[in-house]
Amino acid sequence: MSHPERPPPSLGLLARGLKLLGHLTHPDTRTGKVFTRAEAGLTRAAAKVTESPAYLRVSGSLMRQGFNARIRRNGLVEGALRTLRLPTTSEVENLRDQLRRMNDQVEALGTQLELVVDLLHRQEGAEPEPESPSPRPRSARPPSAAADMTASTPQRLRSFVTGQVELTRAVAHALKSRPFNPYPYLKPFIERASGVREPPISATPHTVVYTRGSMRLLRYAAPRRRHRTPILFVYSLINRWYILDFLPGRSLIEHLTREGYDVYAIDWGVPGQDEERLTWDDLLGGLIQTAVRWTLRVSKSRDLTLYGYCMGGTMALAYTSLYPEGIRNLVAQATPVDFSKGGLYTLWTSANHFDVDSLVDAYGNVPTPVLESGFLMAAPVQRLTRWLEVCRRIDDPEFVTTFLAMERWGADPVPFPGEVYRQYIKDCYQQNLFPQGLMEVGGERVDLRRIQCAILNVIAEHDTIALPAMSEPLPSLVSSKDCETRRYPVGHIGLSASSKGATKVWPSISAWIGARSKPMEP
Repeated sequence: MSHPERPPPSLGLLARGLKLLGHLTHPDTRTGKVFTRAEAGLTRAAAKVTESPAYLRVSGSLMRQGFNARIRRNGLVEGALRTLRLPTTSEVENLRDQLRRMNDQVEALGTQLELVVDLLHRQEGAEPEPESPSPRPRSARPPSAAADMTASTPQRLRSFVTGQVELTRAVAHALKSRPFNPYPYLKPFIERASGVREPPISATPHTVVYTRGSMRLLRYAAPRRRHRTPILFVYSLINRWYILDFLPGRSLIEHLTREGYDVYAIDWGVPGQDEERLTWDDLLGGLIQTAVRWTLRVSKSRDLTLYGYCMGGTMALAYTSLYPEGIRNLVAQATPVDFSKGGLYTLWTSANHFDVDSLVDAYGNVPTPVLESGFLMAAPVQRLTRWLEVCRRIDDPEFVTTFLAMERWGADPVPFPGEVYRQYIKDCYQQNLFPQGLMEVGGERVDLRRIQCAILNVIAEHDTIALPAMSEPLPSLVSSKDCETRRYPVGHIGLSASSKGATKVWPSISAWIGARSKPMEP
């Protein structure tokens, strides 16, 4: 049996050490086989513990006690500050939110002024001068061995010392922040060893056409528009939207714009104090409905394709049930519908041991460490061992760039709006009201039977977050005569960022949308 090649001598010391670590843990080596068996054993043990009634009972009790202690502490601090006539914590956070939103509004205003100037130029018969495209950042490789030898010894020594200082600072910063995700701790070593720097995430050109609170509506104009019907993406509230525009060549949004679609995406931003009181009614009847209206206005279309991803798909279904006007097609990608089949996440959020009320009352918006801890406990061993693959391929800049970009996105969650989270957990995970037509938003029931537009139900066969069983019941719950389910051999994120996306997933979805969209008039 052939074994992986050992580190070539031309690599730097750190890179050679990481490559050796990857070699020793490779499943084809003797030591790697031992490591693989140990990994599998740890995975089974962790799953057994996290699913045991004792663990659920103890962890639930400890969380409830911690949340209630924080509620009491918050009350004491706020009372003391008011007594001393000092700004309270909530008032300071509110001011920060207002400043951040003013900056977003200025950005949106600048974009709108540019559109006005462009229109004036066209009316005068003079085309505006094309802007020179800004160079996209590329994954830098470390100097070759031959080039390195031409450098003087003092230069090489200076470079080595500088690199060690930067590495130490990065690790110290990660230790100070103490995140759950291993990315901030391990990223400096991988970057130093590979020479790869910050990957060019979300490189597709876009403009901000509307802002409201922390939300922004982004437009990705097609180089040559072929479809009158625009696409509006609604992404989840848990992670950032830019997984839809991952890397050049691995971007769903980039692919759709090249296919001639006028694409829009909701960036939920970073929720602040104002979003603590945001409800599902505000979310659907306020933010998403406004995004729909702006999309139709800017694209000059009467209807659109609403494209929901993960929880964004659940929101898109709920929105279309309540506000069907203007929705021509709906794509539900990796969308939870039947929450009784959510596996670990349904088990962990059960009302028997998860007190969502005390969590939201304690924090307002659900903090990112709470959200990250759930994903960490779902696969605690793999969160670390998957870094061994990048050690094995440390001399492959394309792989390292993609790996770091994915880990960066995974390490960039945002707080979850408190009241939305409260109802989401109670109505969906704990009581499973959503597929039964019993979930209420703004005093009206979300009845999926009201949906009559064309629907594409996209399922990732290897999804461990929105399990396929959660999405499969959708066709039987809607009244659409044109409702199709398509399954793809990828995972949850693979639908938008895997190497298979551009060849096996996106062309199929694009063709489905195109067949149901209005073409541009000649």
